[in-house]
Amino acid sequence: MKRIFVTALLIVACCGMVMAAPKGASSRKAQGPKPAITAEGMAFGVFLGQPTGFTFRLGLAQTQSMEFKAAWSLGAAQAAFSAEGNWLIEFPNSIVIEREQFIPYTGIGASLGVGNGELGLGFRVPAGITYRFENAPIELCLEIGLGMSIIPSTAFNATGGLGVRYRF
Repeated sequence: MKRIFVTALLIVACCGMVMAAPKGASSRKAQGPKPAITAEGMAFGVFLGQPTGFTFRLGLAQTQSMEFKAAWSLGAAQAAFSAEGNWLIEFPNSIVIEREQFIPYTGIGASLGVGNGELGLGFRVPAGITYRFENAPIELCLEIGLGMSIIPSTAFNATGGLGVRYRF
């Protein structure tokens, strides 16, 4: 299932890059991209995927932010909690489709998990694309994260999903 998800995200990203290719120098000069809405400010919302839970983003500068996720599983067998914290850097004007900004980002972060009576700790490298609506205080993000668990044992892992946040 993870392979299918990662493959689908890569296909979407490649299609976006192909569609964003310039059509000609004259059309680029006549209509430049809309200015990107910066990462400054705060945003809170939900993240659907792996993990599913809440997401909070705190803008540090125009192209930098800290992003946190908190998720849980309350299955019948046991309860589990996971948290992630990431430092992100954005690259505005990289993907422009019909004057709309789709802002790619990447970063580095840490993950924490509690479940099965064990504590898990690891690091991750998230990458994704953010779209901020111009006329509404909403932002969408599509993200994948590759990481490595360090405690209680060493293992590679992948996370990803869709986030919807309200900017304030």
